[in-house]
Amino acid sequence: MPAARERLVHRGFDLRLENGFAPDEAREVVDRVIATGGDRVAFVMARPATRGNAGRPPRIFVKAEFRRPNQPLSKRLKPARAVAEGRGYRAFQDAGLPVARLFAFGEQSRLRPRAGAIVVTEKIRGLDAARAWKRSGSVESGLRVPARSPVSTPQGSSTGTRCCATSCSFPARNSS
Repeated sequence: MPAARERLVHRGFDLRLENGFAPDEAREVVDRVIATGGDRVAFVMARPATRGNAGRPPRIFVKAEFRRPNQPLSKRLKPARAVAEGRGYRAFQDAGLPVARLFAFGEQSRLRPRAGAIVVTEKIRGLDAARAWKRSGSVESGLRVPARSPVSTPQGSSTGTRCCATSCSFPARNSS
């Protein structure tokens, strides 16, 4: 059963709040997004409701985008990327797939000259693939594939091996 979903309108943003994200928290996030300049905004911040608690407070990842006033009307009528991302998180979560918790997403009226959209998720600790690759120091770090590895045959036993380092799964010839 999906978690309770609440709606909030603040400074023109029609937000959908989920996973216990309080309206006061959403207001603080929207105010910070509006105070930040630029067409695309992304930042990590401590979750407002947990400030002052002992230990490291949970962190949230905020992404926002603003449409430019000179964009054609046909482009402005489509939902913003942040809204599509929020709907995607919700669909994956409803399907039972492991995703970062979605706290809020929504947009301002698409007909405003500088309409904005926002998505707020939990911050996942770890490196993304690009940073991990940069830190590894080896150009071939993501390209290493064992030349021979076991392959399952239709009968379920592991009798063959891969013929080369590619992803094909032709069984190796028996040398008997």
